[in-house]
Amino acid sequence: MSLVVVKRSPLLNPGCLWLSIIYFAAIPYWPTAWAADGGEPRKTLGDRLIVSVNSTPYTQRQIEVYLTVKEGLRDASVDSAPVLNSENWPAALNAFADDMIVHQEAHRVGSFQVTENAEKLARGKFEKRRSGDSAFATASGRLNIDDRTLTRTLNTVLRTEAFRRNKERQSIVARTDDDGAPRWFEEIKDRAVVRYFAGAEKYVEIRPVPVK
Repeated sequence: MSLVVVKRSPLLNPGCLWLSIIYFAAIPYWPTAWAADGGEPRKTLGDRLIVSVNSTPYTQRQIEVYLTVKEGLRDASVDSAPVLNSENWPAALNAFADDMIVHQEAHRVGSFQVTENAEKLARGKFEKRRSGDSAFATASGRLNIDDRTLTRTLNTVLRTEAFRRNKERQSIVARTDDDGAPRWFEEIKDRAVVRYFAGAEKYVEIRPVPVK
């Protein structure tokens, strides 16, 4: 399976991509699901490698869980559409990669540890959204977002957002690059290496198997 290496470029903008191809063994996990009527078993995609940010690989479940938890912290008065689908997947991948660049930078400089109170408030907001939004509840249920996964993901989301807000406050003069991105972000993004695995641009629904 090939791996597309992308540096400082959006996923689906081939006109400006700096690309090279690296061959990398990445075998998707295909658990077997048995038909309810006792017929032939069918294969269900459990998970797959999608992207690597500065040599840290991320699977589709990690991406979907992160973006679902992040969405869960937003206010929604009515049932929402599914968090991810084939239409918004490419843009979601770019957003996730950018967030991981920011999160890794926050981790590197050792800033913004999430307080217990901040996590508690965020958890309450997520659970309220999950209990009041059927589409959102279905999405989080499919991903098997258990308590440990939620805790870890909330920490990542909150730390990333806190670091981003602080950097924006530090900008005395609002300076942006041509694409509208803050200069501070472009500086750390220029140092980042983002690699998308072959097939990553296509959304495929996954059915992770719960770990007991």
